[in-house]
Parts: sequence; C-alpha cells; structure tokens
Amino acid sequence: MNSGSLDYLLSLNGVCMNYQGEFWVKFDVIEVEVTTDRPHGIKYSLSLHDGNNQRIMGFDNAHPVKVSSGFKGRKFAYDHVHKTASDPGTEYTFSNPEQLIADFWDEIDKVLTDIEG
Repeated sequence: MNSGSLDYLLSLNGVCMNYQGEFWVKFDVIEVEVTTDRPHGIKYSLSLHDGNNQRIMGFDNAHPVKVSSGFKGRKFAYDHVHKTASDPGTEYTFSNPEQLIADFWDEIDKVLTDIEG
C-alpha cells in the first residue's frame, strides 16, 4: 500500500465538510492492527449525510455484513458500502486508499443525481 495515500486517508480522520448545499460528508479513519477482518490495517467510515443529519450513504468496515449464506454457511465481509439509508450493506472490495476515496466520491455523485432526479 502506498504510504502517501494511506497517510492522506488517515489525515482525513475527523473531517466534516459541507457538500452541495444541504449535504455534508464525514470521515472517520484510524490505523488498527492488521487482522483477517481488516487486512489493510485501517478502520474507516466515510459517509454522506443530508440536511437532517441522517446518513444516506457510506463506506465502512466498522462492522461485518452478511454477504451470502447457504450450504457452506454464512459469509460475512467487513469492507462494505451502504448505498442508501436503509441498505444493510453490500460487500466492497478494498484495493487501496486512493480507490476507496475515488469510489466514495463517485457513489456520492450517483446518490445525489438520484435524489435530484
């Protein structure tokens, strides 16, 4: 992992900023011990909120989400995205900090385009 991009992502911890008027984004990113669940060594939550302070979209690895179940048992993923306020989460493939940030902003554009119709 590029240490410069990881340093940049970590520097966003605690940042909240207004975005397109009534919306705002929040970044929570901390370095953690490398584990099977968090092999990249960070715990993150990147979220988009509306004017009522409700999260309407977010990327995080703060908790596991069920991604499949069946004969072989349940499978859970930590890296995931909530594409709506009620989405329980779908698996997200974390590749690097730059891609996480790019995917976050791309998803924001999709969500706001859908909202603005």
